[in-house]
Amino acid sequence: GSHAAVAEWVHALATGVGLHAELRGGHDSWDVNSLGAELDLRLAYPTWRLQLGYRFYTQTHASFYESKYTMDPSTYTYWTSDKELGDETGHLVRFNFAVVVMPADFPGGRRLLFTVQLDGAHYSYPGFILLPSRDSIFGMIGLSWEL
Repeated sequence: GSHAAVAEWVHALATGVGLHAELRGGHDSWDVNSLGAELDLRLAYPTWRLQLGYRFYTQTHASFYESKYTMDPSTYTYWTSDKELGDETGHLVRFNFAVVVMPADFPGGRRLLFTVQLDGAHYSYPGFILLPSRDSIFGMIGLSWEL
């Protein structure tokens, strides 16, 4: 089983400007304990939106995780080389921008948006010999309908 507690706070700084904070703690049946914290600045106006955010994540290793297996695999109840079941720390930075390319015909109607999203991530896996850290950049460009 898995259990999590989440606390969120959303605060309007001005018309169309908001701050969203989130804190999440979790524990599961493999004894993985996790903590995540997020902070986003959001701007929303009739013709465009912008979101800038940061997320921190950390977790402890699973109860059966070993950074190195030295005995015969049959002697272990569980056997894995999955880095994400070990100790882990991560940072994510997000940029999301959307602009209306086709406005709604009436209030509450459908509209078409052009969206660009960029995420930069750095994760470290202390004790995982095969991959001690990972850096990634994710990008997305697209069109979306809002109903």
